[in-house]
Amino acid sequence: MEFERVNESEEIYDFESTFRSWCNEGYSLLKEEGINFNNEEEKESVNLALRRMLALFIDDEEYEKCHVIKKVLEQNFEDTEDTSPLFDFKEI
Repeated sequence: MEFERVNESEEIYDFESTFRSWCNEGYSLLKEEGINFNNEEEKESVNLALRRMLALFIDDEEYEKCHVIKKVLEQNFEDTEDTSPLFDFKEI
């Protein structure tokens, strides 16, 4: 039983570091290329990704990144989508 718990915590750690890496990579791409979506399904996916990134960067107190992401959300989604941080990544 103890062995299973160790593996579970390792998996959580791996997810967190992978998620953090994806968010940082996504932020770099956002700064370099902006956002691009071709249809409503892609628009919803981009919105969810940005909101999760915003939540992570709030937790990490990376406020410059938060400012950039919040601005992108407000400019591209304010009229049609929720733009609040999405902290559900903590539950995965």
